[in-house]
Amino acid sequence: MEKINEALGLFMASCKFCCVDTGFEWAFTRVHGPNADNNRSLFWEEMSGAVSITTAVSNFFEFIDSNGLMDIPMGGGRHTWSNSQSRSKIDRFLFTSSVEDHFNSLVQRRLPRLCSDHFPIQLDCGHVQWGRRPFRFENMWLKSEGFLDRVKGWCSYSFRGSPSFVVASKLKALKMDLKTWNDEEFGSVDVRQASLLATIKMLDEFEEDRSLNVSERTQWDQAKSDFEKTMLLEEICWRQKSRSLWLKEGDKNTKYFHQIANSHWRKNLIGQLAVNGRQPTLDNLPSAQLDSNEADSLDRIFTEEEVTEAVKNMNGDKAPGPDGTFSYRLNTTFIALIPKKPGSVENKDFRPISLVTSPYKIVAKVLANRLKLVLGKMVVAPQNAFVQGKQILDSVLIANECLDSRMKLGDLGVLCKLDLEKAYDHVDWGFLIYMLRRCGFSQRWRCWIYTCISTAKFLVLVNGTSCGFFPSSRGLRQGDPLSPLLFIIVMDALSQMLMRARDGGFISGFAVGRITPIITSHLLFADDTVILYGANSSQLSHLKCVFVWFQAVSGLKVNLGKSKLVLVGSVPNVEELAGVLGCRVRLAGWKRMYLSKWARVTLIKSTLSNLPTYYLSFFPIPMGVAHRMEKIQLDFLWGGLGEEFKYHLVSWDLVCEPICCGGLGIRNLVLFNQALLGKWLWRYASEKEALWRKIVESKYGGMWGGWCTNLGQGPYGTSLWKSIRRVWPQFVDSTYFKVGNGAHLKFWHHQWCGETSLKSRFLELFCLASHLEASVKDLALFEGSNFYWNVSFTRSVQDWELVSIAEFLNVIYSVLPSQEGADSIYWKLSSQKAFSVNSFYKRLIAPIDKCYPWKSLWKPLTPSKVNFFMWTTSLGKVSTIDNLWKHQLVLLDWCCMCKEAKESIDHLFLYCNIARDLWNFVFTLLGLQWVMPRHVVDLLACWSSYLCRVSPTAL
Repeated sequence: MEKINEALGLFMASCKFCCVDTGFEWAFTRVHGPNADNNRSLFWEEMSGAVSITTAVSNFFEFIDSNGLMDIPMGGGRHTWSNSQSRSKIDRFLFTSSVEDHFNSLVQRRLPRLCSDHFPIQLDCGHVQWGRRPFRFENMWLKSEGFLDRVKGWCSYSFRGSPSFVVASKLKALKMDLKTWNDEEFGSVDVRQASLLATIKMLDEFEEDRSLNVSERTQWDQAKSDFEKTMLLEEICWRQKSRSLWLKEGDKNTKYFHQIANSHWRKNLIGQLAVNGRQPTLDNLPSAQLDSNEADSLDRIFTEEEVTEAVKNMNGDKAPGPDGTFSYRLNTTFIALIPKKPGSVENKDFRPISLVTSPYKIVAKVLANRLKLVLGKMVVAPQNAFVQGKQILDSVLIANECLDSRMKLGDLGVLCKLDLEKAYDHVDWGFLIYMLRRCGFSQRWRCWIYTCISTAKFLVLVNGTSCGFFPSSRGLRQGDPLSPLLFIIVMDALSQMLMRARDGGFISGFAVGRITPIITSHLLFADDTVILYGANSSQLSHLKCVFVWFQAVSGLKVNLGKSKLVLVGSVPNVEELAGVLGCRVRLAGWKRMYLSKWARVTLIKSTLSNLPTYYLSFFPIPMGVAHRMEKIQLDFLWGGLGEEFKYHLVSWDLVCEPICCGGLGIRNLVLFNQALLGKWLWRYASEKEALWRKIVESKYGGMWGGWCTNLGQGPYGTSLWKSIRRVWPQFVDSTYFKVGNGAHLKFWHHQWCGETSLKSRFLELFCLASHLEASVKDLALFEGSNFYWNVSFTRSVQDWELVSIAEFLNVIYSVLPSQEGADSIYWKLSSQKAFSVNSFYKRLIAPIDKCYPWKSLWKPLTPSKVNFFMWTTSLGKVSTIDNLWKHQLVLLDWCCMCKEAKESIDHLFLYCNIARDLWNFVFTLLGLQWVMPRHVVDLLACWSSYLCRVSPTAL
């Protein structure tokens, strides 16, 4: 291309170009607004008042239409100018239809702006060879004379083989014949038209000088006829490409068809595609599927009880609409913007929370309740969110034990905490429905789910005012009862992909256990994902490929910039590993440390108001931290949160005693921590198939019967289970077993009949038993419908032992095992026979069995400050002078009322002259003859016994 000429105007610049290869000449004119400072200011002042389509804008559109100019779509963005307050499309390429005849691949793209408020625009004229085009049948071939006869002849080829092979072979041969025939018969329509036009032009020039002879006239007529045929063939060809079937052939619409076809090309143009040549799917990954009964249970008719249960589970304070009235827009959703930090301004600083209406929420809740029943079967074991029987702490325990095993082996590793970019908002609906279909959900159920997520309309709440009303095309609403469950199904795809990568040897995972190690590569809790792998760059490269593949199929993008790497051991190539994934490296990596130090730092940072049970239910609290927390609570109890010195009038141990034993019933952190850890022991004995249990058992080995693990051996690293295991002796004393087939219960050692084990109750007989370690099943014999115990002893029973033998037989025959059914564990301290933290804590606190008049102190109708004062008085812990002396505070030791004796609690409340006169007045009113006891607590005890004999009306 070369420039021929140029011209400049006030607000324009024109250039004339010529295509060297074709000789086509065309002009380019650039029209722009004023660029002088004063002209620009006036121009934008005039434009700033335009709030609608102005006359100038209408005239501009009319100019485009009247001159036949084309405004092709622009890629890369819709607007070409922005001043941060408004934006518009004021820059564009316009061209005539004749230009498109020569540049039929015109595309305009918006480029990033660097130094202006205008975006630069690039015009691509095409001529890019995208590769060989596939074979296509051309409709213009049907206009060729004898074409159908030729096809019949070409299809008469003979091939041998199966019918399908014969058909495929004939079609392949026919394709090759059609391509050869097309080149010979038609060739290039454009070239043939040009040749025919040249022939007609030459004969017309001959006719200027003389008359054409018969041969030349025949040639002219043939050329004209052939040219008309090529024109019709060209029209048919462009009509086929344009897909405008509503226009008929032969109406001279070639130009229209040409423009429509080019428009389709621009619309469907793919500038780049980096998916390795095929659409990514998950068809080759394994997937758990519902059986027919489970699928039918989801599709069954909804019952009134289901709807009632869903409504009861909803908050009664929620209104069905913004004004508390029923709205006809059942699936309208209000988006509340919750600031993530103070001073939030940008969109990214707000967290959108969807407020769905109550009518929709009832529907979604009923569907969610059904989905929960089958969700546990659909998702793989590493997912611990919103699945019945699983908890978030399961992932914490698994990760901790995996890290502990890895460190003890001395192997380097990396823990990657993933961050998903706008996880719920970017879920692709098509992929969600695809996952439901893979899992065996019926078409009816999938339609229900798609209707729930696709029919939502959104309004944004800004300072309580709603604005906008728009639909969405992807994402799940946070606040919809279905969203967490559906999101788990989507995340299950990532879990399956990571498991395939692990099984294929692309990532190693962390191994736990000695004989049959369990390899854990990842853990999930909803969108929180932790990945465990070896510290080498190849594994990270494979991991990154998994992330890209997952994003391609699901729409969920891993934000590697916010993801974190935690190093296990002294990893030397830290920067290389971080560079592969683009992650931040956490400076405080996992080192060989005692958990107590980590727990100490974590718990010290917690305040009294938000000290979470979450930590205490998993981490063993160090004694130093417990004492520090106790001191903080004591300081708060006796003097608030000031910095001044506080006198602790009552010891912490007494404060933690139950109220009936003279305390306040405040929880002892150490004992409460043990009670919370006991829940893990209960779950270990109950949840036989849980992933975390399998990992712990593989690492430490199980005790006989599988009710607990062995004691942990070796150096103490980051393992938490060792601390949990230490609670077992206190835990097992509060349990008993129900006999099934007796295979997992030891006859003498486990408590399966009576209040204690047979060994503890009949120790002398245990010493004589022949099989000390036999199971219940080993000693239970069934002969038809008859049953008896096959218990033997090492010697004959003596006469003085007959009483014990009789009692022993009565006890064991009171419980009969069955030939089928598993043994189960029960909790003694609860009427529901299930473990509870509160009951276990009460057993651990071991209240002192002493007589304390707590009922006379803690009266429900008495003000709390009075009850508290009576409590301190009964304990002799009021700030009297004798008690202050004990705290090194020296004052004049005399009674502040009578000033005749030393001040003590007993003197102040019992023996002081003023106190004695007051008591005598009370006794006279009640008609009592009373001898004053020595101590205040004795008075309260006596007073309590007296009040029990007197009715309130008498008082």
